[in-house]
Amino acid sequence: MHNVTATCPISARCGLPGRDTCAMNTRWLLKMARWAQNPPSPAKVKFVLGIVVLCLALAAYEHFYGWPDALTPNRDVHRGYKP
Repeated sequence: MHNVTATCPISARCGLPGRDTCAMNTRWLLKMARWAQNPPSPAKVKFVLGIVVLCLALAAYEHFYGWPDALTPNRDVHRGYKP
């Protein structure tokens, strides 16, 4: 049996145990080829990166300052619902 990392430089965990090759789906290969031929526009890349930065900023704010009390639902008010 060969070492998986020697036959698959992408990751040591790709493929099933006992297999010597990477289990890459053909659909992903076609998608990567399509992206290489038609890359997304710079505006789309900036938009996606902006969303990622916004999410990371919100996560960092919550981590360092905590969750705002104004956004926490009030469990005392049932509004007619009783479990």
